Amino acid sequence: MTSADAAAHLGVAEGTVSSWRARGVGPRHLTLARRVHLYRAEDLDSWRKLNAGS
Repeated sequence: MTSADAAAHLGVAEGTVSSWRARGVGPRHLTLARRVHLYRAEDLDSWRKLNAGS
């Protein structure tokens, strides 16, 4: 899914996902091109569980 889809899945703004990605603290993702980042739902769910208390 795209960054916008990932943000909706996590219930945060797309800019938040972008910020996490830039700082290296966000969910695992695949970069296909400079501005194309894709996420798997399983990775988002795992990341959310690990960071639930943060």
